[in-house]
Amino acid sequence: MSNQSPKTLASHAVAVVCNLCVGFGLSIIITGCGVSQSGQVSKVKHDAGKPVRSELAWNWRSVTDEDYAKVMAPVLGIEPSTILPQSHPLTAQAQEWIDRIDSKLRETHAAELANVPKPRAKVLDKAAPNAFVAPVPACYKVAVKLSRKTIGRGKKDAQVLIEAQNGSVQAWEADAPCIDGTENQSAEETVADFVSSFNAASTNGCKFSVDGSGSLVVGDQCEVDPALAGVAGADGLVLLQTANHVTVHSGIVTIMSESAFVSVLAHELGHYYRSHPTANDADYGYFYTQQTKNAAKRPSPESRLEQLGKDAVKASEVIDGGTNFTPVKGQVLRSDLYFLLGSLVTKSKDSSKACVDARKLASSSEFERTMAMFPVDPKLTAEQTAAYLNFEEGALNCIDNLTLVGSGESVRNSFDWKKLKSVAANPTWPSWLNQLTPSSRRALDSLNQELADKIGQDSAESSGRSLGVVLRSVNKKLMMVEEEAVAVLKKAHNSRLGQYTYEQEADDLAVEITASLGFDPKVVVDAMRSLGKDSRGSQSDLSLGYDDCETLWKNNWLDAQNNYVFVPVGGFTDPHHSICYRMFNIEREVAAHGVVAADVKVPAHDDAAWADLQNDVKVNTQTLVHEADMPFPAVAAVLKSTGALDCVFNQSGAGK
Repeated sequence: MSNQSPKTLASHAVAVVCNLCVGFGLSIIITGCGVSQSGQVSKVKHDAGKPVRSELAWNWRSVTDEDYAKVMAPVLGIEPSTILPQSHPLTAQAQEWIDRIDSKLRETHAAELANVPKPRAKVLDKAAPNAFVAPVPACYKVAVKLSRKTIGRGKKDAQVLIEAQNGSVQAWEADAPCIDGTENQSAEETVADFVSSFNAASTNGCKFSVDGSGSLVVGDQCEVDPALAGVAGADGLVLLQTANHVTVHSGIVTIMSESAFVSVLAHELGHYYRSHPTANDADYGYFYTQQTKNAAKRPSPESRLEQLGKDAVKASEVIDGGTNFTPVKGQVLRSDLYFLLGSLVTKSKDSSKACVDARKLASSSEFERTMAMFPVDPKLTAEQTAAYLNFEEGALNCIDNLTLVGSGESVRNSFDWKKLKSVAANPTWPSWLNQLTPSSRRALDSLNQELADKIGQDSAESSGRSLGVVLRSVNKKLMMVEEEAVAVLKKAHNSRLGQYTYEQEADDLAVEITASLGFDPKVVVDAMRSLGKDSRGSQSDLSLGYDDCETLWKNNWLDAQNNYVFVPVGGFTDPHHSICYRMFNIEREVAAHGVVAADVKVPAHDDAAWADLQNDVKVNTQTLVHEADMPFPAVAAVLKSTGALDCVFNQSGAGK
């Protein structure tokens, strides 16, 4: 979740462009817990009573407060000043609930949890509602051999990181911090556990082994970061392990009841106990058919849906790319062409009145003040809309006078393909681009590079056309690609395509855990409703906004004609899926298992004290949040690829 109010334009770009929500958003798995009021045991569909995915100790790591501040905070981009002390009332309250959940689990699952450190609460003084469980990098003095073919040739790195999700080998920055992994378990035991668990789950051909010298040998089919080209191995190994901290932003407290907050903690603890950061990709993300009612078991993958699922993922990527920039009603060109259009105008030296006027407008401080962070700011005022449409009309009139020529040609008032693509990838306008932090600029550069790639290659047919015609053609092509993506996602929805993710597992388990404490399981839906207050529907109804979702929810997921409605997933790239879909699936899960509040005394909680805590947070929480620049870009990329920079809860309709 990243709808923050930043201190600066630069930090705003971090929140809006990058959507950097630090956290893995993991969830808790518990089975067979809680006796219903009818005397029946609620049975979780996952793994028949196992609260953990694996009992091997290497999955978890106990992290001290000092290491949280010195290792996890800088790697995850957390400002140490935002970490509240353990004695803070909110941290103490979160810890009290976490202890209750943990104690209840250990009453019946002591053996399975023997290697799982007790979880701890960590609260960040941030207004954006969020919660997460994150991995911690652990270092081991274990030699790594990348390929039998390169032994004895090529240099060695000091350390490399191996991802447990798919076995890929990544570069590890020399100055990136990590904790000593051998504090709880020897390096030899850890490597042996990792190899056995990974090889048993891997389906992509990647395998590991340990040779006679104790070195970890990477299989030839494992993916190796191109940055390690020519590297034969490393002297050290880094593994990401699940840290024993549930981290929440203080702002989440202000928008929900205490019981709903408990369900959020249950969701995160599910991620923790199941150690989702170390889970193999093959265990999640598969596709199945949603039935009118959920089955009382974990859905099984359907091979016949694999191609449709892959197509849906690709289509979601296209749609996601289109939602990075705010659209304007009545615009001719998509907003992702805004930087390119303005840069072409300000770079042109054409002396026509159209270009002179367009350059003057684009370069004026008044226009920049009006447009602010458009198009990365999701909010657009009427004044900004009018200013944009006026700018676009003038800019198009200007570039209609400019010519696209073949590579190497030199014609007055022209751009060749190479220069056009270069400007698209590296826009020089507006001036606020120069104020971005390095991480923000990298994120925006990535989006602009994607645009440059989509522009296409030089062609004889394009030579001699005006830039206005070319950009309109590019715009049409982008729109057609998006329309095709929408068609694929509609097909997926009509086919009732489901995608089983670790977030769905977390939601399902939050229901069981919350009910086991004596709470009505509907509070899990209440938490989702609180988090979705500002959610907006997506294009072509691929996800539902808050108002439409409320109408359906209040009518038991029936439309005006009393027909059952399958709520759209919202996208197949984000494991969280849309807020409305999560509400829909949670209620189906409750019904499938007949989950009701356990016939136990609900732990005491004081509504008045919770209200006081909420008011205190509203007064003292940082409402202007500065997102620290990620100091270790390669590490950040790895964390993002493993889901460690995904939002646990997001208020956008697209579920991003």
